[in-house]
Amino acid sequence: MGLNLAIAIVLFPSWAYLIGAAMAVLRFARHAPSLTIARSRQAGPDKSHSPPFSGEREGPAAKRWEGEVGNAANQPGGPPHPALPPRPAGGEDKESAIGASSRGNPFRKWSFNLPRTALCSRGREGWGPDRPAVSVLKPLHGEEPGLYENLCSFAEQDYPVLQIVLGVNDAQDGALPAARALIRDLPACDIVLVVDARAGGSNKKVANLENMLEVARHDVIVLADSDMRVDRNYLAAVTPPLRDQNTGVVTCLYKGVPTGGKWSEFGAMHINFGFLPGALVAESLGLGGGCFGATIALRRETLERIGGFSRLRDELADDHRIGDEVRALGLSVVLSPYIVEARVSERSLADLWRHELRWARTVRAMAPVGFAGSLLAHPVVIAALAAAAAGFGLTVCIFLVISCILRWSMARVIADALGLPPAKPWLLPVRDALSFAVFVASFFGRTVFWRDQVFHVEASGRMTADGDKVL
Repeated sequence: MGLNLAIAIVLFPSWAYLIGAAMAVLRFARHAPSLTIARSRQAGPDKSHSPPFSGEREGPAAKRWEGEVGNAANQPGGPPHPALPPRPAGGEDKESAIGASSRGNPFRKWSFNLPRTALCSRGREGWGPDRPAVSVLKPLHGEEPGLYENLCSFAEQDYPVLQIVLGVNDAQDGALPAARALIRDLPACDIVLVVDARAGGSNKKVANLENMLEVARHDVIVLADSDMRVDRNYLAAVTPPLRDQNTGVVTCLYKGVPTGGKWSEFGAMHINFGFLPGALVAESLGLGGGCFGATIALRRETLERIGGFSRLRDELADDHRIGDEVRALGLSVVLSPYIVEARVSERSLADLWRHELRWARTVRAMAPVGFAGSLLAHPVVIAALAAAAAGFGLTVCIFLVISCILRWSMARVIADALGLPPAKPWLLPVRDALSFAVFVASFFGRTVFWRDQVFHVEASGRMTADGDKVL
């Protein structure tokens, strides 16, 4: 009797969490009538008008790519990306070098003077203070499934004035073919590709952003990770809160969309039925503090006030740190009702484990109390362990059944409210067991694997490279 009571005392808060998570999701959907769920889309050239400018810049440590001028696969006049229909006829594309010689300038710039045959925004009828000109910064690293389509979704916006800045640290980066294909296939879009190996700290993504910011032309900056995909209304939905000078950052939650395979499906389930409801519970309790790499929209002046990207050079959770620094200025971080798609592409259990362990150890470093409290998000595993410890008695087995029913019900509510595909009931307990294993493992070590390198994470969230070891 005493053991059953103790188990019940442990499980009741977890059951309350599941019910509260479902209510938080429903409240989020109900109080956001303009809720937009990013939908899968087929990439294709737009047909509106925008000032044509696109180019590529190389940093001093990057390998020159002038040899590609004669490569049909990378030329503006070459074959289009397979995801797009054939390019419309419209005159001869021309390429010219600007920025002068390698002696006088450490950077070489390339400008494509292209015909207005493809169009990226819907004209300027919506131009005004409610729709300021935006520069979208997309730091890239490596070849990702669907990368071209992800980038295309940001370039093709129903928005008046938009610049896309793509950046890599390495002239041999696997993301370059998709980036160059985007420039070639959407010639009238304002797209700049930065290839620059300069890095002032351990976080190469932040180094990439520092280099990219130098060519960003507009005063509203939007940061978005490369695995995100959006619809045409994204910028129109995200930018309006920045009209309020008390708003420092607008950020977005994201839903997981698997790109194929069981491990990417497991990764998407963690996002949709673990991370997303947990973030909404924290937000509804006023404990959120979330600032997510799916979207960080802010004014350039705000970025400068927090010290710019240089302040984040050694931060593992650079997105979280931006939110903290903005709040320290007395400005608010606004959670947009827009939900972005995160393309989940883990190909193996090892990939999934490393990714989620990095997440867990990052959160533990940044918010240790809240992370410890997330134990409540594992009622099925807690009930199963308690049942095993109690010899699978009738009472504890009833507790396990209740935990499973509440967990399945919460997942169904989330899927229906946010337009997500329903979770497979038989996979949820397996997914929960994996999440619990990651949670426990996060307490045994401070090393993470990120971008082909091992890092040590300090208690403050700062990271240092652990050599150049590649796993």
